[in-house]
Amino acid sequence: MANILVIDDSGLIRLKLRNMLEREGFRVFEAINLRQVKIGSFSKEIPLSKIDLILLDIYLKDESGLDLLSFLTENYPNIPIIMLSAEGKREVIMKTLDLGAKDYILKPFDKKILLNRINSLISSKSIRTTTKEDILTNNLNSFRTNLSLEINRSIRSKLPVSILKLKLKGKILQDKLNKVKEILTNEIRDVDQVFIISKREFILLLPLTDRKGVQVLLERLKNKLKENIEDIEKNVDVIILTFPDSESGKLEFAKKDNYRDKLLKELEVI
Repeated sequence: MANILVIDDSGLIRLKLRNMLEREGFRVFEAINLRQVKIGSFSKEIPLSKIDLILLDIYLKDESGLDLLSFLTENYPNIPIIMLSAEGKREVIMKTLDLGAKDYILKPFDKKILLNRINSLISSKSIRTTTKEDILTNNLNSFRTNLSLEINRSIRSKLPVSILKLKLKGKILQDKLNKVKEILTNEIRDVDQVFIISKREFILLLPLTDRKGVQVLLERLKNKLKENIEDIEKNVDVIILTFPDSESGKLEFAKKDNYRDKLLKELEVI
């Protein structure tokens, strides 16, 4: 049974999260400020080091959640933190990720998205503490599910999600393929996900990333991959998609499945 600490000065939000998470089988603890977290007064049962995941708001009464985020990532780097806030400015969101948050979900939150990320991060934490190999999955259905969730989040938040597909061609030895997997997982952020859809096809799902951000990542990946793949421009096919794009028009939540299917078709994975 995983331990989740909710840090929010709104009693209503804490109650909503407690009820939701306890129904899913989690043990839930609550705090409203940095002091309660530092001295461990949120629980008489366990110390902070035994917490498996933290949900943290940016704006707490009389203090900043960013200060608390910095304290936690510096002193408890193995505890994944999801920011849960009504603040939707891109620069604020990116700052929290730079400070070490694993994800950022807007209030009012989507239950499916939140539970998906909680389960993913807790599962990852139980498998490893220093590597990202657990992010990999060979399940195309898992990619479709996560793509749907990110499209939902993008529609609600008006922030982009990008997809980068890499298809390797030519003769590549197995040890080189393994090295490619390692490079991909080491170069992405924790909020990103890598899906292996065949031995030579990889899809990177990149929340909160625009097309320019994907291009920067792609160049970095190419520089790393060229040590293992000869003539990388010839032997790697690349597809980059960003949602929403200039042709999306006014986004409608009712059309979310249509948006997903269009992206899947362009990715050539339907």
